[in-house]
Amino acid sequence: MSTYLVAFIVSDFDVRKSEDGNFRVWARHDAINQSQYSLDIGPKILKYFEDYFKIKFPLPKMDMVALPDFSAGAMENWGLITYRETAMLYQEGISTRGSKQRVGVVVSHELAHQWFGNLVTPSWWTDLWLNEGFASYIEYIGMDAVEPTWKALEQFVVHELQNVFSLDALESSHPISIEVGHPDEIGEIFDKISYGKGASIIRMMDHFLTTEVFKRGLTNYLNSK
Repeated sequence: MSTYLVAFIVSDFDVRKSEDGNFRVWARHDAINQSQYSLDIGPKILKYFEDYFKIKFPLPKMDMVALPDFSAGAMENWGLITYRETAMLYQEGISTRGSKQRVGVVVSHELAHQWFGNLVTPSWWTDLWLNEGFASYIEYIGMDAVEPTWKALEQFVVHELQNVFSLDALESSHPISIEVGHPDEIGEIFDKISYGKGASIIRMMDHFLTTEVFKRGLTNYLNSK
């Protein structure tokens, strides 16, 4: 287990649980009612990924925590995912449909990381794009599984591919695999090229290999590490 994936929470948050008690969501007392959508889709996406990768989630439980003051959008700590509140909480009749989709996509992204990034972790940050590229592509597949009417796989072209075409045409662009020689350089590579271009290349592989071959390759890759 990589050291950056270690986390613990000390709080007075309220909790809601799945029927079997293995999947839990945590939030402030005043916000716990907004966690139901995450609790509804989280276990479904986790089970879908288990079937998709043909590898069981290796931990006995999953906790997702909505934090009121969190600089990152979310963090895929193994079995204890932390979220900015806007990335995990949704209130029917108050929040926008866009907010609901954002919650779904971020939850799917962080659950994808339980395999890509957590179960298998590159030896150094030079290959960050493998972590984030896979998660940024697979998040759309997971989202499509639980919300098929949203046409998530078609939205990928607009939100990821077209956006990356524009960014990659700039002189400031860089290869998806970029040498990291100092800890101060790590944060600089967490950008749209690593995420979106990485995801677009992986999507390309899915298409030219065919999905069944692609999925078998992912399973072999995850099992070999």
